[in-house]
Amino acid sequence: MGEGKPSGFRFWIFWLKVAASLSILGWLVREAWTTDQFERLWNGPKQWAWLPVAIAATGAAHLVGFFRWYWMGHALGLPLTIAESIRIGLIGCFFSLVAFGVVGGDTMRAWYAARHSPGRKAEAVASVFLDRAIGMLTMFLFAALGYWFCRDTLSQSGDEVQIRAIRLICQFSLLVSLAGLSGLSLMMMIGRIRRTRPWRAIEKLPRIGRFAQRLAGIFMLYRNRYDAILGCFALSLLVNILFAVAIWSVAAFLPGRHPGLADHLVISPISMVANSVPLPGGVGGMEPVLGFLYRGFLSAEGLPGGETATPELLVAFVFRFALLLVAAAGAVAWFSSSQSLRKELQSAEAP
Repeated sequence: MGEGKPSGFRFWIFWLKVAASLSILGWLVREAWTTDQFERLWNGPKQWAWLPVAIAATGAAHLVGFFRWYWMGHALGLPLTIAESIRIGLIGCFFSLVAFGVVGGDTMRAWYAARHSPGRKAEAVASVFLDRAIGMLTMFLFAALGYWFCRDTLSQSGDEVQIRAIRLICQFSLLVSLAGLSGLSLMMMIGRIRRTRPWRAIEKLPRIGRFAQRLAGIFMLYRNRYDAILGCFALSLLVNILFAVAIWSVAAFLPGRHPGLADHLVISPISMVANSVPLPGGVGGMEPVLGFLYRGFLSAEGLPGGETATPELLVAFVFRFALLLVAAAGAVAWFSSSQSLRKELQSAEAP
């Protein structure tokens, strides 16, 4: 019985998340329907050439992200290939975005790397953790710096409530960025920190001490690989640019006026952070945030007489379609994998 409880708990948590996502999406669909956004999508003029650009940019962003994980694992000497990183990354998107299971892409990558790196579980987990941490840190930096350049434009908006909320989000992003950079700096100084009395006291603690020693050893490896850290930041920068291009291209595909590409360098990272909330695939987290930011930027820029704004909820829905295509590629990678690999990855769901 003791083994069944965690599984049952995870089962109900998963379906509660699904219910939350469906509730939010149901409300958003109702809003789009009552404001005739679907009718505008069907009958309005569309620039079809931009849709494949959006899909290609979305796929490229994921591929760069998968290579980033390979880059971080390679720095630690993990026996990962680029092909394996892409395959496991795509399968992780399938599991996460389609809600096939309760295990997310990060958990699956860490599990796979650990299984194929005997005796180096901590290194495998560290590669995934630092990959994700630097990726998120770059997102927050993008949002914070983007707001700094757009703040004068936003200050011209008449909707003070929305602009104040955007300002608070970006200021929070700045605080998180500063905290992340501080943590990264401490990691690079781990050699000195290990010689301090407080750290030595931590190392003597039962269980925690052994983990701290191993973690410090891993940080020491990354400390000597500035190229890996800087390369991870550069790849994360490219990921954020590609996602901004993808969302902007979706808006260019749809009818109506929309914020420019420079504005999307602020809109995209904040929306993608919302997409990473602990819901199945982030479904329901990105849509209201993207619409909120669109209205804020468009109200700041103003609309020429007779011109209408791009249906912001449809931008999120069409971009979600591009993400689903990536998940579909993950489904192909999953079902074309060997039976032994599928069994191995499914074992990651075992409690």
